[in-house]
Amino acid sequence: DFNGQTLLVSTDLFIEDIHFRPSAASFEDIGWKAAAGCLSDIAAMGGAPRFMLLSLAAPANTSAEDLENLYTGYLSICGGAGAVLVGGDTARSESGITIDSVVIGEAVDGRYLARGGAKPGDLLAVTGFPGKAASGFHAQENGHDAPKLLHAHHKPTPRITEGQWLAKREAVHAMLDVSDGLVQDAGH
Repeated sequence: DFNGQTLLVSTDLFIEDIHFRPSAASFEDIGWKAAAGCLSDIAAMGGAPRFMLLSLAAPANTSAEDLENLYTGYLSICGGAGAVLVGGDTARSESGITIDSVVIGEAVDGRYLARGGAKPGDLLAVTGFPGKAASGFHAQENGHDAPKLLHAHHKPTPRITEGQWLAKREAVHAMLDVSDGLVQDAGH
């Protein structure tokens, strides 16, 4: 609790060759997706994102244009989500790009939901289209022309509005982001 507001915080690492490959995505998309993961965590609590911190490590030979495009994508999704980039850090990396995002949000009307509130007998419901981003990854890896699936993979949309709406419902006991996959996250 901070000055009468319940703060929500999440952090997310995004590492080259583990979470993304610059050869398969634009730097703008990389920036977007790096921020989207963290914003989605706040959405999954029913919160409102307010501030973002971005720490970035990149090899010395990374072009200024690529870094500007990364920030363009990052700032684009932040602005659309109502969050402001307020700081972070930069460093040189010996190998690959690493992006660390931190988001600070607030509980809307003091109510937020965590995964631990789930109860036996609760109905499991999902927003969006589970598997669409994974299908986009599959299409990318196999050279399929599937623009809508590729878009879902490269520019996921955090369910902020949906999360806030759900958090206002007393019948909803828990929420979580399923970016790691529905089956894996359902077990949580």
